[in-house]
Amino acid sequence: PSAAPGAWGLAPDATRPETGGRPRADGRPGAGGRPGAGGRHSDGGGHGDGSGSGSGAWDPGMPGTWILTVPGGSRYRLDLHPVPVRGCDHRYATSAYRPGALLRHLVEVRDGECTFTGCSHPASRCDFDHAVPYDRGGATDACNAGARSRRCHQVKQSRGWSVTQEPGPGWHRWRTPSGRTYTKGPKRYPA
Repeated sequence: PSAAPGAWGLAPDATRPETGGRPRADGRPGAGGRPGAGGRHSDGGGHGDGSGSGSGAWDPGMPGTWILTVPGGSRYRLDLHPVPVRGCDHRYATSAYRPGALLRHLVEVRDGECTFTGCSHPASRCDFDHAVPYDRGGATDACNAGARSRRCHQVKQSRGWSVTQEPGPGWHRWRTPSGRTYTKGPKRYPA
């Protein structure tokens, strides 16, 4: 069963980042622990709601931070980063061949497992593969990357095989030497 953060005993911190750590005006922690519903979310821009405007609306595409206080007083900082699956987001791209730890992690979260249809090898144990090879101008970016098991990575590099990301990041379209295509989308997580 899925539960709201408060149901697991996690309560948002009672301080507002934009007030220098002073308690909220009403003295209560945020309700439910969700940005936009009283949760303590900050986009780093000085607004406690993550909207960048102070309006109370939370944009899930914006990175930000939640500060959680659990029973016993331990505090945890959770840095949130969007995982794009529609438009290409180049904010974590690098000019290097190897991805940074955050880019690799976001691709692993997005894909969940190897991107070849029928392969369920966990993404955390897969190669970070460039769909368009790096040495042929392929970017080290979420738009050109996918989790591939070592075996599937070698298949992709075989004569006649190719992978593209269509219609967007996380949608891996494999083309076989005979011209057949197979598409596997981003991992779907329960809400």
